[in-house]
Amino acid sequence: MRPGQHDPMRELREAIIHLDGSEHGVKRLSVDIAPDIQQIGDDVTRFTLECITELPVKTPVYALLIALIKSNSEEFGLEFSEKFLSRVAEALEHDLTRLDEDRDARTRVKLLVRFIVCASVTNLVSQASAVDVLTRFAEKCVAMSKTKACANQLNPKAWQPRADYLATIVLSALPWSNGSFAKGKDEVVQGMYKEFARTMEEYMGARDPTFDKCARVLLAKTTDNSKEKEEENNINSREPDALEELWGRVNEADKRGLKGWAVAGIVDVQEPFEQELFSFSTVEAPKITIPDYEEYLQSDSAATALTKFPSRPRLRVINRAQTEGGWEKNDWQPLERFVAEEHVVDTLWAFEPGFRRASLHPATEQLATLPLPADHPERCQYLVAETCFGELLNLPRSRFEPVFYHVVIQDLCKAIPSFPPKMAKTVGELFRAMDRLDEELRERLATWMAHHLSCFDLVWPWKSWVHVSEQTDGSPQREFVRTLLRKLCDLSYPKNVKESIPEAIYDLLPKEARTINQAYVDSVNAQTNNAIDTIREMLKAKTPSDELEQWLKESSGGLTAEQCLACVATAILVHGQKCITHLDTLLTRYDILLRKLIDHSSTKARELLDAIVNVWEGSQNAKIAVDRTICAKLCDIAFVAEWAGMKYAENPIMYSDTCGYVLEHAAAEEEHALERTRRILHRVHDAEREAEAAGQAAERFLADGLMHEATRAQTAEAAAVELAASLDTSASELKQLVVVAREKATEITVLCARSCITKAMELDQTGADAHLNKRVERLLRGFREQIGGKESEVLDACGGRGVNPLSFACERALVLS
Repeated sequence: MRPGQHDPMRELREAIIHLDGSEHGVKRLSVDIAPDIQQIGDDVTRFTLECITELPVKTPVYALLIALIKSNSEEFGLEFSEKFLSRVAEALEHDLTRLDEDRDARTRVKLLVRFIVCASVTNLVSQASAVDVLTRFAEKCVAMSKTKACANQLNPKAWQPRADYLATIVLSALPWSNGSFAKGKDEVVQGMYKEFARTMEEYMGARDPTFDKCARVLLAKTTDNSKEKEEENNINSREPDALEELWGRVNEADKRGLKGWAVAGIVDVQEPFEQELFSFSTVEAPKITIPDYEEYLQSDSAATALTKFPSRPRLRVINRAQTEGGWEKNDWQPLERFVAEEHVVDTLWAFEPGFRRASLHPATEQLATLPLPADHPERCQYLVAETCFGELLNLPRSRFEPVFYHVVIQDLCKAIPSFPPKMAKTVGELFRAMDRLDEELRERLATWMAHHLSCFDLVWPWKSWVHVSEQTDGSPQREFVRTLLRKLCDLSYPKNVKESIPEAIYDLLPKEARTINQAYVDSVNAQTNNAIDTIREMLKAKTPSDELEQWLKESSGGLTAEQCLACVATAILVHGQKCITHLDTLLTRYDILLRKLIDHSSTKARELLDAIVNVWEGSQNAKIAVDRTICAKLCDIAFVAEWAGMKYAENPIMYSDTCGYVLEHAAAEEEHALERTRRILHRVHDAEREAEAAGQAAERFLADGLMHEATRAQTAEAAAVELAASLDTSASELKQLVVVAREKATEITVLCARSCITKAMELDQTGADAHLNKRVERLLRGFREQIGGKESEVLDACGGRGVNPLSFACERALVLS
């Protein structure tokens, strides 16, 4: 196309994207499209499908648009709507086959099922056929619940995460039916819905509501002060999980009649057009074929399945009256809160600034314009705050990088003047429930808060937290404030932090700025005849490696290989503390000497690693130094992982960050290969769409007799097809790399886990130390994705299943009980 030339297809796409749901806007666009639907139907289909899966909040608008095009085009409307629904079915079935490979496919499936329900409300498809689609999903859930576990699946309900996902898909679509399935005028549809409800009830009875015992953001309240004797299974079962809560809301809405299904957050865009829409006959929704997933059901462990289909976060800390009311007659009904949460979660997914979404607009802008009920703005803000924190504090990992949620909450505070008090109230409630909050989540919340306050001049109602000064060391609230102040001092000047807080909590500030641990350096120096002082002078003079080696042999006073390695490593770390580049230079310069000392040491590189963590007292610099030794190939990552697991069991405060970093380093290669694969698959998808568009354009040009333009379009189509084939080949090669990287990551993680458990058993042979067991459980839970399929090897380290409290903790973390 020549510069400045009119591009009608681009204008059409922009018009569909920016369709706002207003009566005038939808009517005008449908009327403009209808006369030319035979020529541009394929483009309309492609653009609208793209919007359905990229702009989740506007699903009802696009269902209405297609229905109006059908009614406004007497000659070709029916044919177009049938083709469109066929494409919806193709996209849905395609994504259903890719659930195990593509994380985004899991959300697209939900949105496409939601569209089918919305299409039934606009009379585009019959309600009976829409209920049939939902019933197929429910029946698949029941069929999965009857799956028999294989020998390698230690949890007989390893099928549940996948089945829960499918159940959530259909239940989450029901609010968009406006109650027309359950309480509509069609008795046949009502009967079909009751059958669907019975099928779903059968599945809900077959599942285990406490399947993932480590996924609760907050433990239920308990009056027993002896936490060591706490029966976690009983405690966790007192509160419903996310799917149970959703099913309960659906049933409660059903009991209240048509009024109970009212959801102000779903705008009835079809209401002004009902007479027009219902004057035409409907078409049947396509029969959706749901894969059996037999291969995955027989091979995936419970941990692997949960990694693919994680539990939905469920955070409830704000009083219900402030978030959704009491479901009174003229107030919000049971499904209102769920729909609001869906809007928030879907918007975060659609506008997360990663390459998968290719988002150009900040998520905050979209959150500020969600179609939430206008009658209770404070409730809506509490809901947004609670939902964002629920996503941030999801276990074992948040859906996106935590910093994404940091930025979203910061931007909401800047964009909406009334939002900060709602955010502060949510944090205050979390603080009150700190004793019920998982230790990992306390750390995550402190990290967010330090980042947040450093961006808002450290302003916070600190006086409300002064009472922690009277609490004993180790109490959850006191330790949270201590951790928060430490992290704040890492991000801001300690002087400014001290000036912003009350004097009563000064004693919780870190004692001094983090530098090298001089006491450890002096200790090593004394044990090695002051060799560190001499070696540092030699490093300063840039003494060659062979000369330093010769000095160690002749003048070091008969130090052992282990002592030589410890003092050389300590000297390099102290001398290279200025910056990473300085440390890298020293590691490179004395690479040969370090390798020789490691080879001659009976403990290999253990002295080097111990020196790193002790010199930097487990701080972030320790992680950096460990990374540099791995990158320099001075230490094999498997050896480092085994060492880190053992040290973590001994001293989690000192070694927690380093151990976690090593395991993340091990998994990074797999994640990198996965990201590259996703990028290529995304390009394949774009190339296929480009080829399809070019092919359709060529057909139009040929029909209009424009031979030159048709030839150019055919050439573009051929080039796009060739590119897609080439990229597909590259993706297949990368998938093999992913498999290799995953096996390596699993091997390293299992080695670390076994080392940690073995050391824990050495420290307490009975396996009954509750704090130690919680420590091990936290490590395993965070990396159960890599351990999936190798659970037996990990359990063997503590003597097998069910032999002691430690083994029970391991089973909880790996979803085996």
